[in-house]
Amino acid sequence: MRDRLVQGLFRGLFGEGALRRMSLGLIGGMLAAALLTSCYGYLVDVFPEMHYQQSYRLQEPPRRLPPTDSVPITGRARDYSFAEAAEIENTLASTPERVASGNQLFQTNCKHCHGADGRGEGPAGLYFDPLPQPMQGERVTDRSDGEIYWILTNGSSNMPKFGSLLTAEERWELILFIRSLQEDG
Repeated sequence: MRDRLVQGLFRGLFGEGALRRMSLGLIGGMLAAALLTSCYGYLVDVFPEMHYQQSYRLQEPPRRLPPTDSVPITGRARDYSFAEAAEIENTLASTPERVASGNQLFQTNCKHCHGADGRGEGPAGLYFDPLPQPMQGERVTDRSDGEIYWILTNGSSNMPKFGSLLTAEERWELILFIRSLQEDG
């Protein structure tokens, strides 16, 4: 008797198809929420969010971005081939400060593959086939400074490009350090 009373009360409040409508509405709402948000950002961006805005510090005026394809005042780096790079010479003098700076760059960017002493036995480099070149090997010592600079800038085989990561001066300092490794070893 009690069950009939509850069923009658439920039907009286919600009607015959109420449970079905509520279930479909709940499923539809969850589907709509899933479509409006995805793991790659919002499909429909209702509110502008902070992470889309260019940020700046307190009491710092907003920065204006340079126009697309603008050339910096220092000029754009010239593109040249590997054969043309053989003629380029390092304009930096080999001073202890520059070699020390090159050592710091080598320890930060190169030792993982080439090893701390430049022998091609870094922890990450051991997984490569072929192994990274040792700095004292013929494939490096027989190259001109310009060719090494080109390889640092454009990458080669497993070696990544450092043209956008290091300035031209840093790449030349790195070459000074590589040459000092060849003198030592």
